[in-house]
Amino acid sequence: MIYFYYVRDDGKRILRLNWPNEIKMEDLKKYSLLADEIQFWYPKYLNPELKKFDNKYISFIHQNQVWGVPSQTGIIDLNESEEKIFSSFSKTCKYEVKRAANRDHLKFQILLHPNIAEINQFLEFYDKFAITKKLPLLQRNVVESMVNAGILAISIVYSSEAEMLVHHSYIVDIEEKRVALNTSCSLVHSIKDTSKKNMIGRANRYLHYQDMLFFKKNGYQTYDLNGVAYSVVQDQEHESISAFKKEFGCKREDSFESVILQTLPLNHIEENSKKKKIIVFGAGGYLKEALPFLSLSYDVVAVADNDIGKWGSTIEQGIKVISPEDILKYNINDLIVVIMRESTRDMVLHDIHNKLPEMHLGYFCYSEKGPKIKEYQNK
Repeated sequence: MIYFYYVRDDGKRILRLNWPNEIKMEDLKKYSLLADEIQFWYPKYLNPELKKFDNKYISFIHQNQVWGVPSQTGIIDLNESEEKIFSSFSKTCKYEVKRAANRDHLKFQILLHPNIAEINQFLEFYDKFAITKKLPLLQRNVVESMVNAGILAISIVYSSEAEMLVHHSYIVDIEEKRVALNTSCSLVHSIKDTSKKNMIGRANRYLHYQDMLFFKKNGYQTYDLNGVAYSVVQDQEHESISAFKKEFGCKREDSFESVILQTLPLNHIEENSKKKKIIVFGAGGYLKEALPFLSLSYDVVAVADNDIGKWGSTIEQGIKVISPEDILKYNINDLIVVIMRESTRDMVLHDIHNKLPEMHLGYFCYSEKGPKIKEYQNK
């Protein structure tokens, strides 16, 4: 399962999870305390018990606004050979990809960890596309949150003159070995030259094929074209987009679009007030993966860190970063969770214990059964 946090323009903290399984009420209860709004995207099945909470604590995005009707997408099985994948393309698609490869002299690039300049370039290109199509612009904070979570990949195809022709972005799920098309954009609708419009059409197909090959070679098993209509009636433009995606020989897969938990039931808030309060030590990279786990069992009131540049800032869930000297001001002595590299863990734990001997000290780690908290035994 992949997830990322971001703060919306209205100040609400949003947690988005790509949810590949059935979604049940206990799942909503489990995650409801982690942000102001929890978004479960693409669950495979909606438990019927959820319907009674519609328009109360939960809102749904449904296909054709009908509860319980799944969305449709098209997937490519990347376990197949390159030859089998290509042979599934339509006759037109094969010709366009071959011509793009052999005669258009296109250049392919993929960015798995885009930097700020590359994010700016991507957003600028997408915004031009969105304006021509009268679509909403992408939210920078959402894109940056996805990049920081390591789940956004961007691919680009250039002309022989190094002009950007088409951009794709993907949500990358390493655990599920699945990539899903997030955005696809070009400026073809603002171009009048017919030959160039045709070349961009070929470049788009070529880019999809290169993306498939890249992700296949990197161990991914499923390429999701993200939204292909099979039995659902769409407007003319979306029918055209679905027809384009079907040229790649994709197979139908059903899932539900999203379940959004927007408010907290009172009993959840009461449960949260009874949680043991802790301070987490270490605002580094391990915190991002540890915090959702910790928040299920504890009320994380602050994060202490030695880096003076982080003091006073806030992280996910609106938690404040403090100096180690400020720990005692919180009057919390039950537990400090320390997140660090194993090679330095004992040394750092020993140092913290010497400075704060009255604290009940523990640390976050991974075991064969998953993440857990272990108590520190002073030696």
